[in-house]
Parts: sequence; C-alpha cells; structure tokens
Amino acid sequence: MDISSLDEATKARLQRVVDLMREFYGTRAEMRYSDAAAIQPGPHDMTRPMPLYQSLKLDPAVIYLYSILPYFDETEAGQMEFYMGGTWSNHLDKDQVQEGCDPFCLDSEGDDVSDPKGPYMWPWFTPLSVLCGRQQVLIYDAMGDRVWTIDQGR
Repeated sequence: MDISSLDEATKARLQRVVDLMREFYGTRAEMRYSDAAAIQPGPHDMTRPMPLYQSLKLDPAVIYLYSILPYFDETEAGQMEFYMGGTWSNHLDKDQVQEGCDPFCLDSEGDDVSDPKGPYMWPWFTPLSVLCGRQQVLIYDAMGDRVWTIDQGR
C-alpha cells in the first residue's frame, strides 16, 4: 500500500493533526519561544526521505503525515523544547526517523515487533518529538488517531 491509496477520511484525519501542530507551533512563535520563520510548513518534497521510509516499512498514513507535517528548521528555531526536556522532531531528518522506530534505542533488527530483537514501535505509530533523549515524547497513532506522551527518563 502506498500513500496514493489512502482514503479521503484518513487524509482528513491526518490533516487535522497537521492543523493542530501548525496552531501549536504558531502559538510558540507568538509567545517568542521559537522564530516564526523557522516553521517549515508542508507539503515537503519526499524524494530523498522516501527510500528510508520504505526501508523502515512505515505505514503509508505515517509517510503521508510526514509529507504535510510542519517542522522547525533547527538552525533558526530558537528554543526547541517540547516539554520537560523533550524536543520537537523533523521527520525529514534521517537519524530522527530511524530513532523514531526504536524508542528504547536498542538498535533493533528486522521488522517483526513480536521478535525480542525487532522494532519496538508499530509502523503506524510515530513520535512527534525526538526519541532517544531520555525525556518526554509525544506519540501519534495513525491507525487509532490518538496522541499521548511517554516518559523515557524513568
């Protein structure tokens, strides 16, 4: 299944997530926590990251979300903190995407989440903030349309 096969209801759900993140990023800029010029709105050119996304077997909904999700250009963003030490992620950054598939930072192998050496993140889950820093992380479930935080520091 590729992103062109996503139905309109799924795309609308993902657009709602994007709209909420844009609103949140805009509020951060208004409060002067981040520079508004650092917010990079979608859609993004997916030519370069697509082979990585496919090799990681990310769900098409997550790949589509990455294509439209805004991110902060770290060179201009100012304060990047999300909450309690967490930082916002850039889904076009190869290292952050790879780390996002392995929340325990254990260098997992293969793609079977039931395998003890496999990945620890379902392919339809994605972090909206950076993983592997031992802090609070915002996670989105594209299948269940849910958002929650985990605390990696404890």
